[in-house]
Amino acid sequence: MDGIIRQLQKILGRAGGTEMFVEKPGSRSVPFSLENFRTLPNTISRKTFFVDGGQAVLFETAEMVIGLIRIAVISQNGAETNLVQREQYYIIIHTIMTENGLLYEAVIEGKSFIINPHDAALKDGIVRANLSKALDVIRKMKEFEAASKLPEEILVVLDGELDAKAELEKKAIEKLKENVIGLVKSQSLLTNTGASLYMSLTDMAPDSSWWYWPIIKNSKVDWIVSRLSAEAYQPYRIDFLPDAKKEEILAVMRACSQDLSLPGYPYGLLVADQ
Repeated sequence: MDGIIRQLQKILGRAGGTEMFVEKPGSRSVPFSLENFRTLPNTISRKTFFVDGGQAVLFETAEMVIGLIRIAVISQNGAETNLVQREQYYIIIHTIMTENGLLYEAVIEGKSFIINPHDAALKDGIVRANLSKALDVIRKMKEFEAASKLPEEILVVLDGELDAKAELEKKAIEKLKENVIGLVKSQSLLTNTGASLYMSLTDMAPDSSWWYWPIIKNSKVDWIVSRLSAEAYQPYRIDFLPDAKKEEILAVMRACSQDLSLPGYPYGLLVADQ
């Protein structure tokens, strides 16, 4: 036990790092600077849409998966939330052998989509992606499609990143407008010393609400980190398309993230996740 305690002290005591550890191909990190911390703009209370999806595997064999995908769209205006849309899709994904080797075919709503299980962004090391991983791809595609069909003049917040992994996701993201952003709950980002990115930035940040940018360059998506409420337990990564009006969007996000049940997290996403 003493060894575990000493190792824990060593981990918690290491330096926070000077920049983010970047794993995105082609992207580079930007060294940390206090000048990149910005004060959040005053709140703007405005109608906002939140999009979240879920999935379940109903049946699975080595050659096919039958799954269920649900997509919810919630509107929030002040403290009021309403269900705008809830869609449910059944999907079958199965293996096919082609001249190019093994591929997966996903059939949903009478449409067929091909997924390459050997895509480097999907597979686990040298092992091809399993069939349920293809279900993730189709769910993300349907989330992006739902977001792209909402009015352009209203902010749309997706639960998750705007970075595409599979080709189908890339095509769906290309249809998104600058009013669509993604809020990323994952706390897995690290610095160049292996420390938590969020904890490192929080240690540097003012004791208030803030946003930090830039973090990376040469990326198709702008990443920021923001603490949306002074009472928030943690900051979150928010993905923007390059031409998005960041300050105006953050003012709306700040207004959506003041619920006492989880300050600093958009209440509309909590409702959409239920």
